[in-house]
Amino acid sequence: DLELVVTGDHSTPCSLRGHSADPVPLLWYKKGMMPDDVQEFSESACKEGFLGKLLGKDVLKTVKFI
Repeated sequence: DLELVVTGDHSTPCSLRGHSADPVPLLWYKKGMMPDDVQEFSESACKEGFLGKLLGKDVLKTVKFI
């Protein structure tokens, strides 16, 4: 009954030299969950996955209710 979530709580673009409200990548494993086609752990790749564009502030709400 392992559930694993790997993500960040915010983005920190080099150009800003600080935190931003940009999307964060999310890797989520849960027994019985259908995989998607994402093969890379990055903001641009992960937004094409099952959860789509996800902001750091929405991670806990999303994982808790799915």
